[in-house]
Amino acid sequence: MIYWIKRKYKQVSTIIWWIPKIWNNFDFDYSYSTMMMIHQLERQANFLESENANTNDAKFHASKIRTFIKLYHKVYNDEYFDYYHKLGERELRENYTNQLNKAHRILWAFFEHNIQGWWD
Repeated sequence: MIYWIKRKYKQVSTIIWWIPKIWNNFDFDYSYSTMMMIHQLERQANFLESENANTNDAKFHASKIRTFIKLYHKVYNDEYFDYYHKLGERELRENYTNQLNKAHRILWAFFEHNIQGWWD
């Protein structure tokens, strides 16, 4: 009975944690999908850093998740976009586009390489 109460409490708190993201979500842009994933990864990293984690490598995996999240924000949250608009000449803009594409590939290669180890 105690387990059931704890489980229901956890389920309700999880729903409450998701409500702001679900409320502001849209279906027409992939960035909303990736932000939902980032939101879940933040939750997972928080758990892995907590005392409730079971494995010895939990904090290491949490740091990898946090690294991915930081890289994600660098690639997708205007850092490159602001730089792009400061560029004037076509060659510079093409160089920017190449750098952004490279950063995008590195980000997702890092994710693919690490995702299967991010569990407790």
